[in-house]
Amino acid sequence: MLYNKATGIPPAILAQASVGVRPIEYGSHALAQAFVKYHLTNKDLPDKIVVCPDTIVEVEVLAGGIHKVVVRAPLTKTHDICIPCLFKPGRLFAKTLWLNRVDDNHSTLRKSNYVCASR
Repeated sequence: MLYNKATGIPPAILAQASVGVRPIEYGSHALAQAFVKYHLTNKDLPDKIVVCPDTIVEVEVLAGGIHKVVVRAPLTKTHDICIPCLFKPGRLFAKTLWLNRVDDNHSTLRKSNYVCASR
């Protein structure tokens, strides 16, 4: 099941996904996006990320457990970095990443892709 902050993430799932500060490992696609598409450097990529209700944008639940979270964190004055992370023992694995403008209101979000949960 796929939940998004805009359509509601059940409190129990949000609590389960909120694991605090975790080291993050970047996959090859995430690094290509960072370096080639967005012209970021290693210094721009966090080596740890906070996974908490304030940073969680999306949660995917498989077989009753948290499989993936998308976290959003400040990068610059104009952009945030969004990182989909697979849960691995003691760490997170970044599959890809993208940048969003800090003023992005997500008007193009396809809410039909997500489970609508009461808040």
